[in-house]
Amino acid sequence: MKMHLLATSWLISIATVLPQISLASCPFHQNKAEKANDNLSLMSARDELNYYLEQTQKTKHKKLPQDPHFLSRLYNLALDASSLNNPGMRWNMFMDRSNLKEDRRKATHRQSGITAPIKLDTTYADKDHPFTGFFTTGTDYALLRFSSAPGIKEGPLTPSVSIKLPRDYLSNNHPADGQALNLAVISRLEDEKDNPNTFFSSTFSNNLKPPAGFLKKFVTEFDKTAAQINKDSRTNINPSWAKLTGLYLPPTAFAQTDSSGQHIENFTRPYIVEFRPTPFMQNLPEQSLKDDFRLTIIKNVPLGTVMFEVYASELLENKEESKNSKFYKVFEVVSQGLFISSEFGNDIAMPHNPGFL
Repeated sequence: MKMHLLATSWLISIATVLPQISLASCPFHQNKAEKANDNLSLMSARDELNYYLEQTQKTKHKKLPQDPHFLSRLYNLALDASSLNNPGMRWNMFMDRSNLKEDRRKATHRQSGITAPIKLDTTYADKDHPFTGFFTTGTDYALLRFSSAPGIKEGPLTPSVSIKLPRDYLSNNHPADGQALNLAVISRLEDEKDNPNTFFSSTFSNNLKPPAGFLKKFVTEFDKTAAQINKDSRTNINPSWAKLTGLYLPPTAFAQTDSSGQHIENFTRPYIVEFRPTPFMQNLPEQSLKDDFRLTIIKNVPLGTVMFEVYASELLENKEESKNSKFYKVFEVVSQGLFISSEFGNDIAMPHNPGFL
């Protein structure tokens, strides 16, 4: 494990000077993904979700796969880090497609994932919360993916939740019209000393604590990319301090629209979004590296399970005040099908939107 960390640190360190290398020439390159369906943005939210579910069933794994060779993932990780300095690739890191393009591969979260349809249920939300868009309407049409960055049984466990939120196509000439949104939250970047191997031991959030060790370098590279993206005029949203960073993913886009595809001019976004595992999820059998958290979820989370209660805090003009602002319950995450491991689920792209539409 120590050698893995040292090798990763070394590759990230030199990634900023790597030339653009063709993945096709890499001996570890294993791109078996379908080409992205370019008509997805023209579908209704319901039809787009059905497309995802059909592809998931078609490519369902008979046996849970393990991650590719460690050197393969390190190579792709280095290429991704290198591409952060390439303006043409920065947007590809964040903007939506159903599958990754053929010139990119997932370096992490590759084959450690399982997916299921979900709904964001607002029935028991706090009625006085001020947020707009998906935070108000919820949706019946969404896809959730559980994954961990390291390979299965490698550790440390870094639990993450990604949600793809399809939207109806309105043909209103907006540049992002019809594209699905992607919401990513992580519970931690490093293992917890008191409870290191439990997938649902922590709250998942869009606002992470700074990591120690070699991960600092990786966060620094994402900070550089974030600084470039923040130069886009669409990021001029007050307050200016609450923009994209290597550790903070603004939820602006999810307040600017909902599943109907309608754009909201006078929107109100939260500062922090927290996915708090319900007691049912916290009390699942141990979701450890030894036991494989995927099996735990597949065997024990049936249709109709309330997996998370989602809370969002107010975004105020002052950063310090925002840190102590009130949290409102905005929706519950409810499973609408069984979790499945599939090739399509592994290749589906769920990069968090950069914070705006």
